[in-house]
Order: sequence, then C-alpha cells, then structure tokens
Amino acid sequence: MTDIWTSEEIKILKENYQVKGIEKTTALLKRFQASEVRDKAERLGLKRKRKKRIIWSDKDKKKLSELYPHSINADLVEEFAHMEINENDLRRKAHQLGLKKTVEAQELAKQQRMKTRKDGWTDEEIEILKKYYPTHGVKGCMIYLDRSYNAISSQAEKQGLWGTVEKSWMATDITPNENDLFSVTLTYERTDIINDNSSAS
Repeated sequence: MTDIWTSEEIKILKENYQVKGIEKTTALLKRFQASEVRDKAERLGLKRKRKKRIIWSDKDKKKLSELYPHSINADLVEEFAHMEINENDLRRKAHQLGLKKTVEAQELAKQQRMKTRKDGWTDEEIEILKKYYPTHGVKGCMIYLDRSYNAISSQAEKQGLWGTVEKSWMATDITPNENDLFSVTLTYERTDIINDNSSAS
C-alpha cells in the first residue's frame, strides 16, 4: 500500500475525482489502487458529484423501442443528446425494456468496434468491463456489453481481472481445552472461492 502522495498526484486527484469518479482517476494515478484513491479523497474532503438523475419520458421510451433494435449505440447517444446519456445508460434502459439488437445492428456495432481497437473493444467497453466484472462476473457484464460470453471472459483474462471472491472457511484442527473438559478450540483456515458468476446454467 502506498502512503506518500506527491503534490502532483494530489493535484491530479483534486482536479479529476469529483468530475471523473474513482475509476478514471485511479487510471491516472497508476501507483495507487482504487481503495487508496477513495480514502485519500475522503481525507481531503472531496466528494463525487452526483450524476443527474435520468428521466425517461413515455415519448423517449417509445422512441428508444423503435430505434434501439436497428441502430448502433453511438448513434443513439447522439439521438438522445438532450438527455445527456452515455452508452451505458442506454444499454441499461434497453435491458429494462427488454430490447434486443437485430443481427444487422450487431454486425454494424462490431465493425465500429473493430475500427477503434486492434482487439475490437472500445475504450468505453473496457471501462465497463473493469467496473462490473469483479462484482458481476461474465453474465452480469453481458447486460451492459453487446458481447458474447466467451468474448467477455477472454477480455477479462487479458485485462487481468478476477471475479468476485466468496469468503469460506474450513476447520483444520480441533484442540481439547485442558481447563474445561466440555470445550474445544477449533482452528479454521480461509479457503476463498473465486466466483466469476459465469457457471453455465
């Protein structure tokens, strides 16, 4: 754990934390983990600015239902520019409404992604993966990403991401208490189970 912050690092923290949030600020402060960045921000009295609540009117929801299946998300963000949403907001609402992309729209989105990165993933998708994979696993990420199970699992491995950790304990020793014949001392060993929430159903 790194305790010493330089004046330049504190400046970066102050300029970015309240606007960009924990993930993007941590990416700028490569020496620190997210928990260290958050702790330092709290000690400095920095608070993340709350994102304005997104209100979907019936008209907007109808429009999204009509456009979402046949359009790529980047274009839809522009279409709903008045709402100041990003692609993640868009995917979440589409999921709530049970909307799916057509094969043609999926292919267009794939072609667009291929133009952005050599591995076909956009920077925003990598951000989403890093944010949700550790706690939601593969299936949870599929809600936010137009990606297959295998694609998400493979990219998570490339990024060095791990699934959620379930804390579990196993008794390894039982020692009788010499001063009390009716009690014993149990010794437990922690045996964490890595769970990527991706076991096939």
